[in-house]
Amino acid sequence: DEYFYVGSQKGAYQMDFHWHGIKVISFTPFIKDFFCGKMIFGPRKRLDQTLLQHPSPLFIWVLVGRFEVKVEKKQLLLREGDNLFFNGILKHSFYNPLERESVFLMITAPSFL
Repeated sequence: DEYFYVGSQKGAYQMDFHWHGIKVISFTPFIKDFFCGKMIFGPRKRLDQTLLQHPSPLFIWVLVGRFEVKVEKKQLLLREGDNLFFNGILKHSFYNPLERESVFLMITAPSFL
């Protein structure tokens, strides 16, 4: 059991960032080496690099909804099924323009938490 973790869609743990309107569901245990989980954005919620200021690569895959993403001066629209890979040290932000929740999967090593 110390060498593997079997999870479910509920994840290993959940964190609510009420002031941002965002929930984080981690599919991996809380370890510094790796993070894989869902970021659930409430309607019209925005997040910049203050929460995800991370000097390592980030992989984002849109599962539900869409996101307006800005990395440095590049503006992108990501829809369900689209993904983005970039260095988290770059200035970035995510915005859910919809009136419903939007969700992306995020993978990063080491963990941003």
